[in-house]
Amino acid sequence: MADIFLSYARSDYDTALKVRDALDPDLTVFWDITGLDAGDVFPEKLETEVNAARVVLGLWNDHALGREWVKREVDIAFDNKTLLPVEIGPVTDRVISARLSTLHRTKLHDFDGSADHPGWQETVKSLAQRLKRPDLIKARKTQVKEEARAKKLEAENKRLRKSKGGLRPWQWSVGGLVSLALAAGAGYWAFQAYEANQNREQLLAYVRSPDWRRTSAAIAPLEKEGPNAEQLLADVLNNVSVEQLQAAAEIDGRAALLAARAYEFGKGGVERDHEKALGFYDLSCKLDNLRGCNYLGFVYDKGYGVDQDYDRALTLYGLACEGGFVGGCTGLGGLYDEGLGVDQDYARAQALYEQDCEGGFAAGCKNLKDLYERGRGLDQEYGRAQGLYHQGCEIDVASGCTVLGALQSLGLGVNQDGRARELYKRGCEGGDANGCSNLGYLYQNGLGVDQDYGRAWELYEQACDGGNAGGCTNLGYLYDEGLGVDQDYGRARELFDQACDGGNAPGCSGFGNFLYRGLGGAEDKSEGLRLLRKGCNGGDQWGCDKLAVYSE
Repeated sequence: MADIFLSYARSDYDTALKVRDALDPDLTVFWDITGLDAGDVFPEKLETEVNAARVVLGLWNDHALGREWVKREVDIAFDNKTLLPVEIGPVTDRVISARLSTLHRTKLHDFDGSADHPGWQETVKSLAQRLKRPDLIKARKTQVKEEARAKKLEAENKRLRKSKGGLRPWQWSVGGLVSLALAAGAGYWAFQAYEANQNREQLLAYVRSPDWRRTSAAIAPLEKEGPNAEQLLADVLNNVSVEQLQAAAEIDGRAALLAARAYEFGKGGVERDHEKALGFYDLSCKLDNLRGCNYLGFVYDKGYGVDQDYDRALTLYGLACEGGFVGGCTGLGGLYDEGLGVDQDYARAQALYEQDCEGGFAAGCKNLKDLYERGRGLDQEYGRAQGLYHQGCEIDVASGCTVLGALQSLGLGVNQDGRARELYKRGCEGGDANGCSNLGYLYQNGLGVDQDYGRAWELYEQACDGGNAGGCTNLGYLYDEGLGVDQDYGRARELFDQACDGGNAPGCSGFGNFLYRGLGGAEDKSEGLRLLRKGCNGGDQWGCDKLAVYSE
């Protein structure tokens, strides 16, 4: 039986994480991210836990109270007299029932995980009364003091990091004296080793303290998938060093995830290192960080830097999906969709895609849409596909807007009209690189807009910088032809190379053509033919045509 059952909507995961991490560590907390075991029946398990919990802490806003399972949890807790509601966003009469409207609700609209937040003070007092644990109030006050000390220490660390390089004066003095005593500088290096060991011990003590728990909660946004992960990591590393993350990774799955991200992106003063990143992702999964499990599943699924292993991918995607990580079910569904490591099962794939799509994961909606479009185990239905993308777009999933725009542009399940530009723009502004690339294509070809190569160049560059390989190919084409920019074969060659590395077949064809002809660099006919063949095999007809000409 848990002390607290955390009731919330999946879209409020970040806030729920802050609340969970702010609760006293002596309390047992059930929430569906960590409380479900493989094989549990989701609704039955939740109902059992809600009934057993001493307090059901409901995180309410309009969206949460509109979700069926949240409403079910609330009804059970209300009848059991264990409900303690807090507002994390506006709650209107449109969604709240008459009987629930009579309950007092603490306001946590802007809760950032701090123990001195006024709404959190009131919440802890209520929990102390319900659980008959007056020590919770004292513990919260202690946390406030610890947070103040941590902020002071961090401010001092920032000041030291910003000061001009080199050792502090006392370090030079002590180092010099010891060096003289022990001869030839040996003492200085011994001192440095001693100080490094002391720093190590301090770091390990830090990550086992409540201060790290506060930091861990503050960096929770990185657990969310999205195009801003790299920028979020950079923001975190303004306050936490990679060294701290690596030390914390021994006991904290989120720290391991962030250390992996640092090495993946080459941030925080470390070089990009795929092997180290992979090691930290593996560690994060072993420490029950579901995002780390999902990433590892993707690596083994695609064979990125490891031998392709669908059985391993199946296990890792399964851990992420069953644990409630939005995105894990899509990866698992893909294996069933294609029959990779398992018997092909479209019905199973559909159920998994739908689960992630309902959770707001755009790729789940996209793959479900593909099942409808291609009639894989389902009746071919473009209208249903259009509805799924509309759902994604309406909840501000940028890629949903992008692909909804594609359906509009092609007239699949909808009337072909000019809404594509508006939807591509919305997707692009929301951070979806595909939307930028597609919008650039409209401007390049004057489709529904005035032809504007300059605008197309801007959008393709934004798409390419955002990791869209097709955007790099299209940008390379502009430099190749001198459309909107000065003709530059060298730059075009670089962009085609980058696109090919990103898995874009037309990019491989373009790079192969440049190598074969010696445009923008050295000529290499054999490598050029190999890349043209790669582009052709990837479905690029232009590459097939060029390959046929050059092979005559």
